[in-house]
Amino acid sequence: MLRRAQGGRSETGLSRREMIRAAAVAGAAAWTAPVIIDSLSSPAAAITTPTGCFFVSINASTCGFDDSNACASIPGCTRNDLLQPCVQVVSNGDCNGGVTVNNLCSTTCQFTAANASAGSNCYTPTQTDGGSISPNTIVFGATIGGVAINYSQYHIFITCGP
Repeated sequence: MLRRAQGGRSETGLSRREMIRAAAVAGAAAWTAPVIIDSLSSPAAAITTPTGCFFVSINASTCGFDDSNACASIPGCTRNDLLQPCVQVVSNGDCNGGVTVNNLCSTTCQFTAANASAGSNCYTPTQTDGGSISPNTIVFGATIGGVAINYSQYHIFITCGP
């Protein structure tokens, strides 16, 4: 910027007022960018959650999602693979012997039920086998009555609201 200094000569540069204004604009941009980037990269931002009762299925031999149906379903709940980003499976190596499942979409969805199949049997996580169900975490115990369970599928029921 060109301006007149005392004595009629020309100077280039910013005045103090212009410098403060430019710093404020740069500071606002620097503060806003990480907020926008964080909101786009969060797991919950990755999907738009539908409203209703749904379930996802997890293959115990691969710890990955599959398209199997729940061994004991809840009336009105349907499989919805779009909710897979809401479900994080944590195991200690072998998913056949019990897992912990975390809800990554807890602000819009809650875990409402769960079951797992082993052979022709269907199990629900209970305190007696070291398992539990809460809106944000499900734990499938590794044994029932002291006998190791070899799970083949896990089914997580999720209710999402507006």
